[in-house]
This record gives sequence, structure tokens and C-alpha cells, in this order.
Amino acid sequence: MKSIKPPILQDILDKNFADIAAKLPDTKPTDHKGRYLPWPEFQYRHKQPLIEWAAVKLIRQSFLKALPLADEQGRPFQYALPDTFQPLLHQIDRLAAPLLAERNSDGLVFYAQSLTEEAISSAQLEGASTTRQAAKAMLDNQHRPRNEHERMIFNNYALMRQVADTSKEPLTLSLIQSYHAAAVNQTENPYVTAGAFRADNDVFVQDADGNTAHKPPPFEQIPARLQALCDFANTDHSRPDNFIPPVVKAVILHFMMGYEHPFSDGNGRTARALFYWFMLKQGYSAFQYISISALLKQAPKQYGLSYLYSETDDNDLTYFIDYQLRIISRAIDRFSGYIEQKQQQHKARLLWLLETPKGRSLNRRQADILDKAIKQQGRVFTVKEIMADYQISENSARADLKGLADIGALAETGGKGRLKIYLALPDIESRLKAV
Repeated sequence: MKSIKPPILQDILDKNFADIAAKLPDTKPTDHKGRYLPWPEFQYRHKQPLIEWAAVKLIRQSFLKALPLADEQGRPFQYALPDTFQPLLHQIDRLAAPLLAERNSDGLVFYAQSLTEEAISSAQLEGASTTRQAAKAMLDNQHRPRNEHERMIFNNYALMRQVADTSKEPLTLSLIQSYHAAAVNQTENPYVTAGAFRADNDVFVQDADGNTAHKPPPFEQIPARLQALCDFANTDHSRPDNFIPPVVKAVILHFMMGYEHPFSDGNGRTARALFYWFMLKQGYSAFQYISISALLKQAPKQYGLSYLYSETDDNDLTYFIDYQLRIISRAIDRFSGYIEQKQQQHKARLLWLLETPKGRSLNRRQADILDKAIKQQGRVFTVKEIMADYQISENSARADLKGLADIGALAETGGKGRLKIYLALPDIESRLKAV
């Protein structure tokens, strides 16, 4: 792998101090587009890369804040929030607010359907290979995973549910271990024990070319280092003298779990779980339905590089924070677009249903199920699927489906209780319009 480590600042200063000093008044920590560029990208955008890099580094150092977290040599991790990051932070808060309001209304139907997105994408980011359709069918109907790939997705779904259930708890070593146990439960890797910290140093992170990109701290340090991470997570950082924006702190937790790499496998999934845990803990409940892995999966190399840029440039986490904030912003935009689309579809569907005698009695969930049935004649619906999709009780799911069967939209067949299946009938619109 081509070296990404930046040149030594002192060496540049020793040879070019006057030239560097002359550039300082006009130098900013980011470029004209607001990007916090790492050395491998920076060097090709400037005529005097070394001199201009040194000037940027000096300016950045004046912005950096040290964290109570350090690498194995005792050097603190640090971060900066340049002015150009503020619009991203504002956008995340601004866009999250209406999502939270909708989440607390009967708009839950729109959120429940995307709960599986993070489970599937996170597993695919870690190498799981299966179709989205097959994975969703497995989760909707709570089928047993048929192979290792489906097992990873099934575990991630269980992990996301566990994160939501434990979001009010303080972070502890045992909670981290329980997240890992959920992520790797019953997987076939013989070198991994669910919830157990690694007991050797034969673990390293490889890049896409098979080169060693990261060697985590020794396993003997894991308990103490993770306790320091828990202490950081549980510290109140809302005061003026120590304020860290919640989303930035969540991103730092994400990074640090990946850096520590306390498990033989499943570290990435556990790291992303910590991000979600902290966001939910801070009241951003809609984040359990917003998938960052879906976007990370589109560019896994950039995800990995954002780790390396931070680790190789004086533990400057700003690179990782910058990348993650942009991913989060895009994920919220993506989900907001999805919500808007679903709302428009729902309004159109309601107008149509209000014109039918039988449609006026349907609730929002039933209207949504009905829309799927109209689009897919012969589709099978189960109580398990409806329970999972809308996060409702078995009785409510059964009542929704039975109500649709009673008005002639679905055909009820099969066994009893959850074993019953409901088939989407042909010509549903005509059936509903009939008096």
C-alpha cells in the first residue's frame, strides 16, 4: 500500500520557516470547498505542497482539542470542528427534529419498514453475500438463517433491537460484550467466541490489497482501555466548558471501538452499534431507522481510509469525523426523501380509499398493506411479517390482516395463529368499490 503518512512537520519548518510564516495569515484548516483534506489528497492540489501543508498543519493545531483517550504509546487522540463543519452539524439536528416528531406520531409505519436496512447493509459491509429480497423475507417471517451470510444479517437485526432496548443504560464492558455476542451469535468462525475479548495479538486489519493497515493495541490492555472508553462515553459533555456535539461524540465512539479492535471478529458491527447506542441515548430515536452502513457499503475503501488518515496524522480524528458527518447527512437526506415519498403515496391512497365504502374503515397500517397487495397480486402476508414490519403485537397484526380478509382484499388460509397466511387477491380495487 502506498504510504499515506504525512511528512514530519518539524522537518519542513526547519527548512522553510520564513515561507511558511508568510502563508499563515491566509491559511485555513479546510480548503475552499470546506474539506479537511489528508496529505495524500492535499499534496496534489498545491504548487508548494510541503510549505502549504506545514501552514495548514499549524493552523489545524490551534483548533485541535485533546480527548481523554490515547493510543498505546500514550499520545492523545484529538479532533477539531472547523467552521465549515457547522452547516453539517446544523443539518443533522435540523433534519433529525422533524423525523423525531414523525416518529412519535402514527407515522411509525414508515419507519418500521426500514428497520432492516441497517441490519442488511452492515452485514454486507462485513462480507455477507445474499440478496436483499431473501434477507428481508427471512427477517420479516423470522425464519432460521440458512447459511453464514443470512446468520450475519439475522444477528445484526437482533443487535439493532438490543441497542434500542439498552439505549438508556450506561456503557460498560459487559454491555459492549453483549453487543458483540449478538453480532456474532452462532457464526461459524472457529476463532471467535461471542462476547469474549481476544486473548492474543494475532489480529490485524488489512486493506483491500491484503496489506496490514492497522495493528490494534495489545490484548493485555483491552480491559483498561475499554474502561477508559466507557468512562468517556458516560461523561456528561453538555457543559459549556467541555461540550462535544452528540453526533460527534457518537462518531468518536465508533472510531475508538474500531481502533481498539478488542474482539477477534465483529469489531465493525460492534463499533457501529456504539454509534447508534449513543445517538439513541441522546434522544435521537429516529436514528435506529437511519442506515449509515447502506452508504458506507457503497465506498468501503473511503471508510477504511478515514480510519487510517486519523491514525497516521497525529491521531487527528477530524478526518474520520468529517467523513462520517457527510455520510450521516446523506443518510438523513436519503431517509427524509423516503419518508416524503411514502407520505405522498399514503395521501394518494387515502383519497382513493375514502371513495370506497369498505376502504373508509381501514387504519394506516392496513392501508399500507393494502397498497402492497394491490401492487403484488398473489403476495403472501404473515402475522410474523406484519409484527416485524410495524413493530406491533401479534393480536394487532392478526387483526389487521383479518380485517383486510373480511373486506375481500386478502384470502385467509393455512393453520392457526401465526401460522395463518393471507394471499393478495386479484382485482382488489374492484372488490373494495363493490357495495
